[in-house]
Amino acid sequence: MLPESQWGGEDFERRSKQYEDRLDEFLDLYQNKLMSFFEMGQATGVDWWVIRNLFDQNNIRIYSKEEIYKLRRDRDFPILYIFILIKV
Repeated sequence: MLPESQWGGEDFERRSKQYEDRLDEFLDLYQNKLMSFFEMGQATGVDWWVIRNLFDQNNIRIYSKEEIYKLRRDRDFPILYIFILIKV
């Protein structure tokens, strides 16, 4: 007979729950600054997978890599275009 598993106990709390009060900060970095989860983790000092789990638990849409690249390109194109015109 196997012993009963006891991981976490009654007071177990997911790590992502500890950072719910910073969700707005993470959303700003993700949706406005278009940072990846890894970049957000480095900028905030929170493990990237914890941020990803927090987004999953709050049903926040997670962009694919292609969508992120397209959004970044759309955001940066005017700046790059002006830079190219100035150089010519």
